[in-house]
Amino acid sequence: KAEHRKELHTNLLANRMGRLVQGMKSGSQNTSAVIWVLAILTAAVVVGWFFASGVGSSRSDVWVRLNSANDPQALGEIARTNGGTMPALVARFQRARLLLQQGLNNLFPDQIQKPEAQADQRDQAIKDLEEVRSTYEVLAAECRNDPLLSQEAWLGNAKAEEALAGVPQANDPQKKRGDLGKAINLYQKFLAKVDPDTPYAQDLRKHVDALEKYGSSVPEQDETKVGPSVEEFYTQLNNFAAPATQKAEGRKQ
Repeated sequence: KAEHRKELHTNLLANRMGRLVQGMKSGSQNTSAVIWVLAILTAAVVVGWFFASGVGSSRSDVWVRLNSANDPQALGEIARTNGGTMPALVARFQRARLLLQQGLNNLFPDQIQKPEAQADQRDQAIKDLEEVRSTYEVLAAECRNDPLLSQEAWLGNAKAEEALAGVPQANDPQKKRGDLGKAINLYQKFLAKVDPDTPYAQDLRKHVDALEKYGSSVPEQDETKVGPSVEEFYTQLNNFAAPATQKAEGRKQ
């Protein structure tokens, strides 16, 4: 019976986490959809501010550039050269949205690629997700009085934090770059502010419940251990993707 429970537990966890990884590989459509809905609602607020503030003549050129900017580099330049302005804030959020989707898509490269290409893609994805996490953390503090922007920052930060939970730190492989506990807390903050009856909120609640139930590692000597934790699963998943990076580094030496 214990062996049967272990098999059921492992299959259940693998199924749930498999759906999560597939979500990452397919572009995290659900997450992107929610974040882009928040972005559209925020845009309406920005447009109202734009016309009400009377800054159209002085900032119109920046808004035009922002409207046509469709890559992280261009958005970063707008944010850098217009610090402290509404266009800069919008550019920072937009850059974070693009980098989040890009990072989730590329964290686990297609195995048919050459090892060097896989390694480069994965390294860039990790950098993107770490930037997204730090950006959203700062934006959440800056926009704490704006409900919509705060929600987006919490959700984006949580996604990046969770995605990095199985990625080892460069200087200490025994430590991870992400923390599932932090991700859960951020998800909870987001869920506390949204309609719990929406399909996305219900799905996210199930996901968070699974993270809370299966997230932490259980000592091997604990007889109640019946399967891998989420942390262990993410570590195994990272180990599966890591050999390409190791092969690429070996060829460079």
